[in-house]
Amino acid sequence: MAPIEGAQSRSATVVWERDITMPSRQAVYEPETDGTPVTAIVRVLKDATPTDSATLPPLFDSIDPEAVNALYSDDDRTEYPRLTFTHDRFLVTIDRTRRITVREIR
Repeated sequence: MAPIEGAQSRSATVVWERDITMPSRQAVYEPETDGTPVTAIVRVLKDATPTDSATLPPLFDSIDPEAVNALYSDDDRTEYPRLTFTHDRFLVTIDRTRRITVREIR
């Protein structure tokens, strides 16, 4: 089984498809309501962990929030880069249409 494309964080963690344990949570980043892309990521992470979201480490432990905001905030683009990273026990992906997917991993 191949690793999920781009599944690396700052610590170079590889996530195997067989390690994904829950259905995904998804949302599309909407600048009018979400503010910043990072705000949308945090919202989806909280939706994925409604009972213990306060125990998640800060997002900046996994990514550079300013860099993510810079990549996905430009509304004049029609396509965005795909970004996948791990945060705590979650695999977070932002696709080319700014759809955010969060999946729990073992």
